[in-house]
Amino acid sequence: MWQQGEPGNKTWGSALSYCEGLSLGNKTDWRLPNIKELESITDDTRFYPAIDTSFFPGAYASTYWSSTTFVGDERTAWSVFFINGIVYHYYKGNNYYVRCVRGGEDISGCIDLGGLPLADRKVILKQTDEVNQTTTMDSSGCYVFPNATSGKAFTVQINGTVLSSPVPVIHGCAELQGSAMTGIKQDNELNRSKKTDTEGCYSFSNAVPDKKFKVLIKGPVVP
Repeated sequence: MWQQGEPGNKTWGSALSYCEGLSLGNKTDWRLPNIKELESITDDTRFYPAIDTSFFPGAYASTYWSSTTFVGDERTAWSVFFINGIVYHYYKGNNYYVRCVRGGEDISGCIDLGGLPLADRKVILKQTDEVNQTTTMDSSGCYVFPNATSGKAFTVQINGTVLSSPVPVIHGCAELQGSAMTGIKQDNELNRSKKTDTEGCYSFSNAVPDKKFKVLIKGPVVP
């Protein structure tokens, strides 16, 4: 569910706080959307603004913040430019528009192997007592599971074939709702365990060439 009103310009930190403190429609579980969520409401058939104005009648043809920090520079965060739907990152101290969202939490991440994205691999989300959701990575090796159940532990399982030789390194980064999943235990099929670093990224060295691999990302869903 999306906020349809326009609360005005805010810095990134103020946008996060605003959404977290928002009480609207008798609901208090609002949050700033991650970049995949925010980009999902763009409409490529529209321009200035690139959004359905019948649903968002007051939408500005301007920049809106997402909750996702740009991994290349933590001083910046991703945003969507709703004149044409372009995605870019800007300094968090800038003032841009805000649109809050509520509902299921998106679990998203990107997996690569030796610097190359693992495109078109099956990715499965598992949550206790929940029906598994299955998706496929896009061409950049990224995946997203919409509407994961808040407050339940999760496992993201990636299956594929090791393509590089000589001995490759399996790399990946994962985030939950725009926040890096730091300190989460990772396991590959050879039972080498590693915790994610401060960026939510991990690597397994000395993976066996041309051998199937499985990466499990485990942790609690943060409400």
